[in-house]
Amino acid sequence: VLDKKRGRVLVYDDEQNPLCIFGGTGNQAGRFRNASALEKCGNSYLVVDSDRNSITVFTETEYMSLIRKAIREYSEGKYMESAEYWDEVIKLNSSLPVAYKGVGRAKLINGEYKEAMEYLKTGDDRFYYSMAVQNFRREYLRENFLWFVPLCVVVVLAFVFGMKYLKKAILNSRKK
Repeated sequence: VLDKKRGRVLVYDDEQNPLCIFGGTGNQAGRFRNASALEKCGNSYLVVDSDRNSITVFTETEYMSLIRKAIREYSEGKYMESAEYWDEVIKLNSSLPVAYKGVGRAKLINGEYKEAMEYLKTGDDRFYYSMAVQNFRREYLRENFLWFVPLCVVVVLAFVFGMKYLKKAILNSRKK
């Protein structure tokens, strides 16, 4: 997307997550007086500056290449390979939420629910975070069922007998 007012190019993924922003207004290289058109050519972006009668070509950086590879691997169903690329992106830019979402979703699919929860929370991906929490709870209960049920029975019995004892104690204190 070309923001003509600020002369910036904004790149988004299919889910409308911002991936990068470049350009701007000004006289330096990579800046524009009046950005009027944007075209994508392969992995490059061409921006027309109508005041200068010029075209500026932005070529893909290693950072953007990693992002594209991560997105492509994920869309092809290669989730753990995608997560490896997203980890590289996080090393370059630890404040990109979509990278955390990518790793978190891959870990969720791979059954690593606790780790998925951490990444998805950082990436503010509420839908998949709730799925990770549900799966984590289900797995936790399944693993701990043998001691969880007896513990619940003991708690219920303690409550029932505690209430009976409390009731007797109250009745006895009223008689005196």
